[in-house]
Amino acid sequence: MVYIGIDLGTTYSCVAIFDNGRPITLFNDDGKHTVPSIVAYGEEEILVGNPALIYNTDLSNILYDSKRLIGWGIVHDLPLAEDRQLWTFNVDTRNKIAGYILHKGTPREKFVTPEEVSAEILKKLKLTAETYLGQEVRDVVVTIPAFFQAEQIAATKRAVELAGLNLRCLLEEPSAAAIAYNKKRKLDDSSILIFDFGGGTLDISILDIKNGNLSVKAVSGDAHLGGQDLDSKIMRYVIDTFAKSFNFDICDRPRLIKRLRTECRKAKESLSSVNGPINIHMDIKDELEVNVELTRERFQELCHENFQRTIYYVLRAISSAGLKVTQIDHVILVGGSTKIPLVQKLLGERFGEGKLKFDINPNEAVAHGAAILAHTLQKYESMPLINLTLNETASNVPNSFEMEILARKLKDHEILFYLNTNESGGTEGTVRIFNSQNCTVEKFMKLCSDQWAYEAAIASDKVRHFNFEKTLTNSFRYFMSVSFKIFSK
Repeated sequence: MVYIGIDLGTTYSCVAIFDNGRPITLFNDDGKHTVPSIVAYGEEEILVGNPALIYNTDLSNILYDSKRLIGWGIVHDLPLAEDRQLWTFNVDTRNKIAGYILHKGTPREKFVTPEEVSAEILKKLKLTAETYLGQEVRDVVVTIPAFFQAEQIAATKRAVELAGLNLRCLLEEPSAAAIAYNKKRKLDDSSILIFDFGGGTLDISILDIKNGNLSVKAVSGDAHLGGQDLDSKIMRYVIDTFAKSFNFDICDRPRLIKRLRTECRKAKESLSSVNGPINIHMDIKDELEVNVELTRERFQELCHENFQRTIYYVLRAISSAGLKVTQIDHVILVGGSTKIPLVQKLLGERFGEGKLKFDINPNEAVAHGAAILAHTLQKYESMPLINLTLNETASNVPNSFEMEILARKLKDHEILFYLNTNESGGTEGTVRIFNSQNCTVEKFMKLCSDQWAYEAAIASDKVRHFNFEKTLTNSFRYFMSVSFKIFSK
């Protein structure tokens, strides 16, 4: 049975497989590689993607942004206050979960969690793969932002389960992009900056590749900085410009907001390839219509703060990694928003245009990396950059019985183990705790002390040995890694 890789995106999602020695992104039923991450709930059916966009139902039952809502407990904690006015769906908090309200205020009112919406998107991508392969698909590698919190990770796992899929690995999007580019270019012995600017998130990672091994040096970014935020800036500009000439509030008309979002997104995308002005046009009623001109210069002014924030996060990641800008060898561009000329210009000014890499479609690079890892897990093969991930493949590595117990105890903390067996029968490798889990070493030791004895080694100018329990007392956050040896008692 074939394992598949899925990039579950905020705005678009896609599925890829590894075939004939290379990753390929699969076409969906409308002939495109990507599916809009939108789900429409009808009376007797649920539609996903482009059919959901045009489905004849109440607009509040057409749901999107599940990746931005997933894992949040209280709606008002979301850093999206200024954009809620532009949502066409209803949100609320039920049982400490932020989610959607269908048929609000009617006897048919229903609460839908973001993971249920994400599950429908995953089902659609699963069906796309099954149609292409002519067989059932069960096993999947799904990608997530590097800075997803514990609750977001847990909710994503629930979405995969609801979709009827067996999760083999949650792969961080920057690592997925690095895997895809390494397959194409062989990025040996280099420092890499992954600039992943998608529809909903900005994800910056500094990766180091040495001797075929990948290590994460730093991560940075913003879970609410993406192409949709740029769309919202354009929308507000159009709404304000229109309001100056007509006594008509578009914000009170959900269907107009939906149409306006589509037109503003099209204008933004057109400005990436057209130098001249774009007219944002929308008929309202009778002789009332929207006609607002948008130039590339005006777009850049409207979104100036957003673009500057992307550079801020880039510099913060480089600083956290203890590097200088000149020490970055490659800048890999991932995500549809990296097609914006100003984004490429700002990065080119910092790093030099020759270091920018975007020869894999930015919309597909992450899915390609997921497909490569999925194939590796399916075949139990070794792979450059990433070895076996213990959480998902413990039964296939040496000394796995005890290691599987450890992994099961720590699975809520997203522990990844990279393993090899040494001559004395112990297991050597690297343990990383990602995603701001705040798993302290004391907690780590408490969970494991009845199973294992440890000898920890921290690499600096030379390898120095410390007592694992007493020395490393700070919380692991984002990218801290520890080399270690484990021997069964």
